[in-house]
Parts: sequence; C-alpha cells; structure tokens
Amino acid sequence: MIQLMDKILPVFVGLETERDEYMRLQGRKIMAHCHVYVFFIISIAMMISLISDLYFEKISIGTLLLLVIQQVMAIYSLVKSKKLNLDTDEVYSPEDYNNKLKTLRFQSLKQGLLWGSIMYVWIEFVFPHLLNEPSNFSWEGILRWSLGGLFFGVVMYFAGKSKIVKEYN
Repeated sequence: MIQLMDKILPVFVGLETERDEYMRLQGRKIMAHCHVYVFFIISIAMMISLISDLYFEKISIGTLLLLVIQQVMAIYSLVKSKKLNLDTDEVYSPEDYNNKLKTLRFQSLKQGLLWGSIMYVWIEFVFPHLLNEPSNFSWEGILRWSLGGLFFGVVMYFAGKSKIVKEYN
C-alpha cells in the first residue's frame, strides 16, 4: 500500500518531481484535508439522494453506492487510527486528567443533544413528510428522543473516557 501511495500521491497534489520530506508532508496534509471534505460531501449527497429516493418511492443504485463509499472511508479511517493508537489521549497529571474529563463531559453533552435533535427532526418531521403522512409533534416524541440523546451522550462519554490513558502514578 505504501508503494501505491508513493506513486499516486504526487500526481494528485502536483508534486511529481523528487521533493524533500517537508513537501511530502505537506502533500499528505492536503490529501488529509481533501479526505475530510470528500467524506462530508459524500454524506450530504447520500442524504439528498435518500430524500429523493423516498420522495419518488424508489431506491437507486447511486444511494447505495454513496453509502458503501462513505462507510468504506469511515471504517478505513477508524481502523488505521486505532492501529496507530491515534484514538488515545495520554495525560501526565491528575489536573490534566480532570481537565480532559471536563472537556469530555461537555463534548458528550453536545453530541447527545445534537444526535437527539437530529433524530427527532428526521423521524418525526422529515420522513413523515416524504411519505405524505402528517408530522408528529408530540411530547412523547420529544421525551423519547431526549432520552435517546442522553443515552447516546453517556455512551460517548464512557467511550471517550476509556481512551484517556493515565501516564502518572
């Protein structure tokens, strides 16, 4: 895989001649940014395609291919980052550990609220509208997706906490 990257990467970023390590690093940085942008563009295109498919009541091969491409990119990134231990965070003092936990609590709360809100809007408003059904604004739905968001946030907190490595006694 390294040989393939060494052959393809220079062509993509315009570094086809021999370059020093700094230039190769900058080329990889450009490709990393490109990967992030493409991932989000594919995700948005997939959602637009899914909405179109639901509206016309027909699932297209394009939607499925976008889903497969997005999942391959996500799984590849997760596996590589886990293999290189990029998903862990080392702390060297109790103060740093407490600061990381405080930041993690805020991030988990934000993730839970965002997940619950997005799920509520999609399930209660967008999908019924696309299926020509009435929208469901109810306190039961708000409670259900709030509890789901709370659960998601708690799971994300404990998943993040397990990746903090204490490097002190």
